[in-house]
Amino acid sequence: MAVKGAVKEGKEMSEKYVTHPHAAPREVMAPDPELRPLLVALLTLNLLRGLAPSQAFSIETHNATVFEGDADVQFGYRVVQMRSNDSSWLVVSAPLAGNGTGALYRCSYHAETCQPIPLPDTPLVSLGLALASDEISGSRVIACGPRLQQRCEENVYLQGLCYVWGGWESPPRVLRPAGQECISGVDVAILYDDSLSIQPNDFTLMKQFIGKLLRALAGPRVQIAVVQFSSYINHVFTFADYVAKGLEAVEQDLMAFPHLKGNTHTPSAILFTVKQTFTPEHGARSHINSSCSRPGASCSPKLRRRSGVQAGSELPRLRTAPGSGRHVPADPGREGVSTRCPE
Repeated sequence: MAVKGAVKEGKEMSEKYVTHPHAAPREVMAPDPELRPLLVALLTLNLLRGLAPSQAFSIETHNATVFEGDADVQFGYRVVQMRSNDSSWLVVSAPLAGNGTGALYRCSYHAETCQPIPLPDTPLVSLGLALASDEISGSRVIACGPRLQQRCEENVYLQGLCYVWGGWESPPRVLRPAGQECISGVDVAILYDDSLSIQPNDFTLMKQFIGKLLRALAGPRVQIAVVQFSSYINHVFTFADYVAKGLEAVEQDLMAFPHLKGNTHTPSAILFTVKQTFTPEHGARSHINSSCSRPGASCSPKLRRRSGVQAGSELPRLRTAPGSGRHVPADPGREGVSTRCPE
């Protein structure tokens, strides 16, 4: 009877305090006052014991493996894990090693030592400033340095260099940038009219002016050639002559060149300059800008003006600067001169 009474009493208590899923909403009852001292005692006991200290579940703090390196070269700047030959390795970067070249180390958990990873001939790129591994398999590692320098005269362009490893058995794959095209310097060809229309005094003044122009243009990245044109077209000196002889010698060649007179064939002179002056045989450089300047402007029965313009368009970096004394237009941005030639 005692067991039945206890079951009946428990059933009544469950019906009183337990809310059934399909039962109608009812008012939540407060805990039994008799249980209140027990709850207060449990809460006090927990406060007296203090909060339990939190512990990291994935970091070993008591038996940790420590890999030491030179702090001055930033050993440990980047760290990744890699698997190779069924072994786990720790790859550590030191981007300031080798005076800024950068270095990488593979560290063994079992041997508790680090060995430098052999690298190809590497410039000063601070290799290891960027380091990553394959997140899925962990079998590949890529290390990069962002300080690969490309110099173009006084300008320096910074680019990146990367190495990719798929294991330690073979050398890494090298990823290099394509590089920017370096265009520096200028080749200048000066054409002057040597025809009969040029008076002797004007001819002397023109050559003196060209001599001053040579000295004004002289520079370490400038090459100059001078072409004379009338009925016949000749090189006074070529780009190769300018480099081999020097400024003073070619200026003497200019002043000693005779006045051949004849007719004016300007388009033919432009065609001659494009086809024969701006050539590697005469010292022209294909990777730099080209400029063509011609004192004087006249019409030519030999070739029409359009032929000379079309010839000039064959050089993608050719710039022309015509001049004809008082006929030079006041607007420096205007192309051509006041003399009109047939198209």
